[in-house]
Amino acid sequence: MKKKTEDEMVACINKAITELVYPKYKLQKAYNYYNGVRDAEQFRALEENFGLGNPTSIEFIPLIRKHIDALIGEYLETPILPKVTCKDSVTISNIARDKQLKIVEEVFSYLKNHLNNSILSFIDGKNITDKAVDSQMKKLIEDIDKNYISEYEIAAQNVIEYIMQSRNTDLMEKLKTLFKDLLITGYAYYRVKPSPEGNNISIEVLNPLNVFIDRNPESIYIKNSYRAVVRKWLSKTQILNMYGDIMTKEAVKELEDLYEGVYDTSTYYIRSFNNSATGYPSTDGVDAGQEIVPGFPADEYRVTNYRLIPVYEVEWTETRKENGKFIMDRYEGVRIGETIFVHSNISDNVIRTKDNPSFCTLSTSGIYYSTRSAEAYSLVLACANLQD
Repeated sequence: MKKKTEDEMVACINKAITELVYPKYKLQKAYNYYNGVRDAEQFRALEENFGLGNPTSIEFIPLIRKHIDALIGEYLETPILPKVTCKDSVTISNIARDKQLKIVEEVFSYLKNHLNNSILSFIDGKNITDKAVDSQMKKLIEDIDKNYISEYEIAAQNVIEYIMQSRNTDLMEKLKTLFKDLLITGYAYYRVKPSPEGNNISIEVLNPLNVFIDRNPESIYIKNSYRAVVRKWLSKTQILNMYGDIMTKEAVKELEDLYEGVYDTSTYYIRSFNNSATGYPSTDGVDAGQEIVPGFPADEYRVTNYRLIPVYEVEWTETRKENGKFIMDRYEGVRIGETIFVHSNISDNVIRTKDNPSFCTLSTSGIYYSTRSAEAYSLVLACANLQD
């Protein structure tokens, strides 16, 4: 494995953030339509017509929401019945051997019982011939061959059942959020990572407003993309809890001094502080006049109470040549604010398959609800004219 130097990691992280992160006004507008938040600029010509007619008051009634909720409820009512199977040659060979041993064991047990019954019948002077023995053995072998479930499959099935029923996983609530994101925006993002102790998994549903993908146009699956940036808004305490073990002393000291003193954290996120229209159409009518950066979790009137720092989790794939073969690796790194970097370098938690061990994917996964034009399809935005 070829690990990158510190300067190379910093360059790759900064390049990914610069090229991929952008304000997602279109998705913010879709969420606004779903949540019944009216665009401040869209009907301003009717509400403030500057004496050219009679001004009117526009009320937003979220007609689309009930249809989205009905679709989500229909999806959640569909039972999830995952079934595990093994397909690599080594495991299949072991399963076949275990099955054969099971058949031999059952046939031996059957013949042993039949022999005991025959001896007892002979002692009693009864007829010991049994023409059904051969057919019973064939039926026994066919039943085992058809219905045999290996220990490998049972163990894997138990793991899946545990994950689905675990309160920590909370799978149904996460599915509800994913379905909602998919219908509203056309995107659904999630990430599966090992737990801090390494004895469980953590399924994290990601906010589409804070996920930025360098998309692979040949696949609708996000994990097959080339790069991904996941933005989070965290406090210093949360940052130290998540990354403190792999941060240098200098980085921890810089974090402690970050955005303190004369700095107001709200200025880092907000471009306009008055509740009036700017007349600048950069937002495409979403939050016009206020212009909060999409993805920031705050009410626009209370942003000065927050001291949250943007944290960018970056991952990308690269291919190297080793022993004549090309092998893909996944690199991971974190940027905190503008100047603090946490370098994980090559990830140790990459999943590889027996069929293609040289290939790996991103940990950020999900799906695009897309058309053949490769554009994500938002059901809310497609019905926006009907809503209006």
